[in-house]
Amino acid sequence: MNQPVKLLLIVLLVYNCSTSRYVLNDQNKADKNFLISKINESKAKGEISSNKPIIVVDGKPFRYNFELKENKLELVKSDIKKIDVLKKEVGMRIYGDFAEGGVMLITTTPEVASKDTNSENSDIDNKNILFLVDGKQVTSEVIKSINPNDIDSVDVLKDEASKKLYPDKSYDGIIHVKMKKK
Repeated sequence: MNQPVKLLLIVLLVYNCSTSRYVLNDQNKADKNFLISKINESKAKGEISSNKPIIVVDGKPFRYNFELKENKLELVKSDIKKIDVLKKEVGMRIYGDFAEGGVMLITTTPEVASKDTNSENSDIDNKNILFLVDGKQVTSEVIKSINPNDIDSVDVLKDEASKKLYPDKSYDGIIHVKMKKK
């Protein structure tokens, strides 16, 4: 096989592998590629810097080279209620260096969210985590209800750091959310 044909096949293979991780489970081709289109739009607007952002579905992150490498997103377009894009600084505080390319938050319809969150968010509810919003203690339900666009910053303190701040309590971690000033 000559060189140009080999090169074309490699480019097509790489392109299809990279975008197929964001293909939805719809029958209609336009709906299947809905998330890919949203990623491309956000990149064109400068909201994200990569075509491989972290996709967070109802609080559960899907990273390109980790969760999405093995499994597809189990979504159809009609499951998606809204898509928000986190500012880079906020995304990096929450997800670390994995958020370098961007973070897109997907909120699903109530039927889908309740089906998924009953089993998966119970893990965070069962841990001994102190949630603070602007220095005031809140419940995990309050944290889950916050609009990401209203967040200025998020600080996460793990075991050792939380023990220094609260030596009389044994927290698994502390999540401190600072809201934007209105």
